Amino acid sequence: MYYFWAMLNSIFRGGNRIIGYGILSLIFLTGILLSFLEPIVSYNSFTSVRWLDITIVGLVSLFSGLFLNNFLIKNKFIGINDIAPGFLLILFLTGLPNQASQVDVVTSVLLVILLIRKFISLHNTKNNFISVFEIGLILGVIISIMPQLAGIVLLTIVGLTLVKTYSWRDFIIPIVGVSFIMFLKGVFNFLLDQPIDLFTLKFYKPTLNPNMNISQLILSGITAIEFLFIYKLFYIIESKNIRERVHYWLWIWLSIFLLFSILFMQSPVNKVELILLIGLPASVFSKEFLDAPIKTWRKDLTLFILILSMLALRIIPFF
Repeated sequence: MYYFWAMLNSIFRGGNRIIGYGILSLIFLTGILLSFLEPIVSYNSFTSVRWLDITIVGLVSLFSGLFLNNFLIKNKFIGINDIAPGFLLILFLTGLPNQASQVDVVTSVLLVILLIRKFISLHNTKNNFISVFEIGLILGVIISIMPQLAGIVLLTIVGLTLVKTYSWRDFIIPIVGVSFIMFLKGVFNFLLDQPIDLFTLKFYKPTLNPNMNISQLILSGITAIEFLFIYKLFYIIESKNIRERVHYWLWIWLSIFLLFSILFMQSPVNKVELILLIGLPASVFSKEFLDAPIKTWRKDLTLFILILSMLALRIIPFF
């Protein structure tokens, strides 16, 4: 156990990348194994083959973590040996129960990372309408997969004003991109002789459920840790250079619009969507928590509790 935690510390302190990716792979394989051992329950089938759905979800989760880390390193937001954000994202996604039914969730997470990456590529550019159109396409695909996330369309307004000198065309073109995806979805449904229900906008009034079980208590603890990562960011964000501030504010505004979407649109809140909401930006902001002037043992204890909590979320359904 001591050596395992020493290797984890190597990940969190930007140590040996080979060891880091080895531990990351171990977390991924553990999640896959637990998914195969979970009690078989009804789920929204993607391929009609449960083991294949589990494998696809696991691979998309793994790729999302690696893609996030590569994006952050390539843009010099983290050091070349720092894989903590990607590791934590994979950990959060591994904590999702009944993974065979979570293809839409993990795919949306991957697309959101791609969306932020596309925004960053526009930083200080002019008249890059192709990339702006691609932002609309990505948003359209996200909404098609998870209509509950429709609120993040508002990110186009804030995001474009953050990253570039904009004109009225920059706000029209993403709408064209979203509409194009909706049109393709309609054509696809028509060809398959399915109802052409492109998008129905619904608002939901969230209610507080006072009946707390063990899983909900664990999730509350996980959420508190995630907010701790975000809280530490506000201590240092103004000390960053302009490009880094833009990057962090994109994630902050994304979190706000995701929160709005999850709480008020399409369906009741559940823990899967809550982890989706907080886990991704918390992974990005984890670097600031790890670099904060906090005693090392407190950081280690926080991360240890987080890992145990994720494992507990997956094991509890077995009992």
